[in-house]
Amino acid sequence: MNRVYISIIGSFLVTACALIVIPINVSALSITEWDFRTDFVGTSWQASGGIAIEKTRDGMNISSGTKEERIITPVSLLYPADSVGIIYSSEKEVEIAVQWQMEGSEEIYQTPIRLHATDGLRVQEIDMSRFGRKTNHVTKFGFLLYPNTSITIQKMQILGWSPTEKVAEFIKGFWAFDVYGPFSVNFLWGPRFSTTPVMREQMFQVRPPLAGSANIVIYILTALGLIIIVWIKLAKKCSAKVAAFSFLILIGSFWVLYDIRMSAETVNYLINDYSSYYSKDVGERTFRERSFFSDFSDSVAIAVENEDEYIFISSDNWPYQGLIRYATYPSLPTHQFEGNANKIRYWVVYERPDISINENNQLVSQDGQILSPVGEVMHEYAPGTFIFLSYL
Repeated sequence: MNRVYISIIGSFLVTACALIVIPINVSALSITEWDFRTDFVGTSWQASGGIAIEKTRDGMNISSGTKEERIITPVSLLYPADSVGIIYSSEKEVEIAVQWQMEGSEEIYQTPIRLHATDGLRVQEIDMSRFGRKTNHVTKFGFLLYPNTSITIQKMQILGWSPTEKVAEFIKGFWAFDVYGPFSVNFLWGPRFSTTPVMREQMFQVRPPLAGSANIVIYILTALGLIIIVWIKLAKKCSAKVAAFSFLILIGSFWVLYDIRMSAETVNYLINDYSSYYSKDVGERTFRERSFFSDFSDSVAIAVENEDEYIFISSDNWPYQGLIRYATYPSLPTHQFEGNANKIRYWVVYERPDISINENNQLVSQDGQILSPVGEVMHEYAPGTFIFLSYL
């Protein structure tokens, strides 16, 4: 086999693997930023008529009335709007819509986003690629407030990455790992490809992941490798035996690469479990997506051990309803709307920041509805997570 063609095949294999294995550090980034402590509505930003605006120390407080309101500004982006960053504060969870208009189009695109309640300022990064909308040549940018919405915005950014930076992010995305979840016993998502740091950080936060499978690239590289090998064989520069062996080497190289990558993910599960749970003290440890629920349920079991029933309210019924039933048996959780709820002393609340204590020491919902008799908080793990004892 001619040395030139051996070099071609060898170079292809080395390049294909190196593109995935070798980390690339690129720091350049295109940013357009507005600071609403100085650049408030009335300067570059324009608002619709029914909006209330107040300048505060933390930025610009914006409130809508009974109708949708819009705030927008002209821009001239020379790069795609890959992500949007917002520094904001809000007393309750709100929903707004990011809006933009592109050059040569009258259509206004919009994407609704949910912003959680905050205790102080919070940074929210939005991966624009997840919404499947084009963001090239943006000429107008802003956001829509739904009725009865109030939010304070300190800063807003539009960020864009160059093609070279996106290639670097693809490689980093290949080595980004998911966290171990209940589904992991049956399957793993495997490597994904990302194009921005925000996409890489958020791609495993939803199911299925936001990013596409990196297998697509492996398939393309395998096909290209096969085409090169067949071309060399047809040019009669190598025997059929050497061509077949070269293809097996190509497949084997990717096999070994995937084996290393998936083994590294398994090791990463163990490292995360040790650093977040096994190496921490009780009350400080968290376990995967269930956070501190294990320690919290142990405290609940001690509190309700002499009770037949207690009321349990959580952010999600699954898996918490079944887990706490197991932890506190024979004391059983029941619902607040059951017929005998007014005879139950203990209320267990988990991850419900919308439930608070009013001035009469009663549990109330966010809309002011009274949920419980008068009582007191016996133990508070975190805002929205506590054990409440009613005075019966």
